Amino acid sequence: ATDVSALVRETVEAYAPLAARAGCALRLDVRDGVAATLDRLAVEQVLDNLLSNALRFGAGKPIDVSLAAGADDLTLAVRDRGAGLSDADRARIFGRFEQAVGQRRNGGFGIGLWLVRRLVDAMRGGIAVESRPGEGATFVVRLPLRMDEGATAAEEEGRT
Repeated sequence: ATDVSALVRETVEAYAPLAARAGCALRLDVRDGVAATLDRLAVEQVLDNLLSNALRFGAGKPIDVSLAAGADDLTLAVRDRGAGLSDADRARIFGRFEQAVGQRRNGGFGIGLWLVRRLVDAMRGGIAVESRPGEGATFVVRLPLRMDEGATAAEEEGRT
């Protein structure tokens, strides 16, 4: 069991110095008491990669991080106000070694979002990106509050 509210707050707090250097205000909207049975390290890695991308592509503008829970799942969202993505880029950015066209100047190897997708899939969740050119991007991760108790270790291994 993981206190996801505390995990998100801690991770965002750790990014505060980087955000300050990038000229970004980090704004947090986290519902208290969101707990889930999931891989804490994997969720932290997902948020690390999403925050890193938001700082890289939305430098100088606010970044919003939100967490909420429903009856069966939680929703984690990271929104930047950077250049945004075209439909073509949105369709491929989760591929290994893929980056948005013209974005290579911002560094990275093109594996961060690929890793995010793999981790989210392994936790039986989903990720989507909402974006339009010039309007930034919002990455929305949905994860179940608890893993399916009927899943075997072999089934879990097969999902990664």
